[in-house]
Amino acid sequence: MHMGRLPDNTTGRQLRVLSPGRLAMAGILGLMLIAAIRHWLPSIQPATPAATEAVETRTTGRDRPLSVPPLVGPLLSLATDEREHALDQLRLPPTKHYELSRCLHWLRAYGRDARSQSGPSPSVESFVTALTDGGVGHATFRHSPLVRTQTGVRFQTGGPERVVPDPLAAEAHRDQCLATLGELGVPLSRPVRVDGGDFSVRDILDDSVGNFHLRQRELAWTALAYLYYVAPARAWENRFGERFSFDDLAQALMAQPLERTSCAGTHNVFSLVVLARVDREHDILTPPVRERLNIWLARCIKIVERKQHPDGSWSIDWAAELRVDAANDWSTDPQVRSYRLLATSHLAEILLYLPSDLQVPPDVVGRAAGWLYQALRRATRDEILEGYCPHAHAAAVVRQVSFSPGMR
Repeated sequence: MHMGRLPDNTTGRQLRVLSPGRLAMAGILGLMLIAAIRHWLPSIQPATPAATEAVETRTTGRDRPLSVPPLVGPLLSLATDEREHALDQLRLPPTKHYELSRCLHWLRAYGRDARSQSGPSPSVESFVTALTDGGVGHATFRHSPLVRTQTGVRFQTGGPERVVPDPLAAEAHRDQCLATLGELGVPLSRPVRVDGGDFSVRDILDDSVGNFHLRQRELAWTALAYLYYVAPARAWENRFGERFSFDDLAQALMAQPLERTSCAGTHNVFSLVVLARVDREHDILTPPVRERLNIWLARCIKIVERKQHPDGSWSIDWAAELRVDAANDWSTDPQVRSYRLLATSHLAEILLYLPSDLQVPPDVVGRAAGWLYQALRRATRDEILEGYCPHAHAAAVVRQVSFSPGMR
């Protein structure tokens, strides 16, 4: 049959009909466009209370999160008053409203042991309640950090590409709050209140899993959250029916150029270290990916050892040998003290969590802890508040590896 022109009976004009080849090509292009939109939409959903009708997601999760403690013990001897002063530098005195990101770093630095701080200070439980109760969160952070979505409940995430009602109440990295709750041991069954509705932490995990994709802006904190709450299950499925595994996460994290990720690439390295720890206990990777991850981490840790300065610190360009894009530099002057503090605090914390077969000599960690202690001791209150992130990581390291006479 001839497929050229057919008459238009209403106008007398001729209508052009696509040939079978062109129809097939149009169909293929349409399917590609639909697939692209499905991956793109989750990352641009507005952080507004949406949704009236929930969308079913398939989340495999454990109520009690896995515990992945540091493996390095006391190395740095400090007088009791010296140790207390250094750790007290990060205290959060009572104030009308707190910054969510700063509170998350405080929670990670002190864990459940907030008693290591002297003087009046909020409790760990009060901040966990602010993270899980929208009303308390509104009073604590000036705006509730939680919103309802079609797939559950979500923490608002800030950043250059996102508009949130109040940056004070937004996490800096996707799934940072969820990962912190997992690290603190908060169960999925813990009640969550938002917009007058009753939910649980599981609904936060459901939203994250339901909208997960490998091309989201950041993967590091999502990986940690899933390691705490999803493992030892190996895989999960998003709301589009797409299935992902820890193999996928490991390979995606290793493929990301470190120079393009936050905090000099250290968040990706930390997540991969925790992944390796969990895999050694729960076998969540396939053998080929496990081997590739072990090789990647071994190379990375060798670079960390080699790049440490004699004073125990690292420069922000510690991973220059792993850089993919030579034109993408972290800093024009890698020796700036604030950059050294950021790199040293994050890298030293990574070393605390290495699997036993990848651990570095104790003096590597000891020298780094000594440098970080001196940085905390010299820092003014204004400097700490301005650079709370690296100082909090420094405090976490000093708290873990320092001891005073009589503590052992």
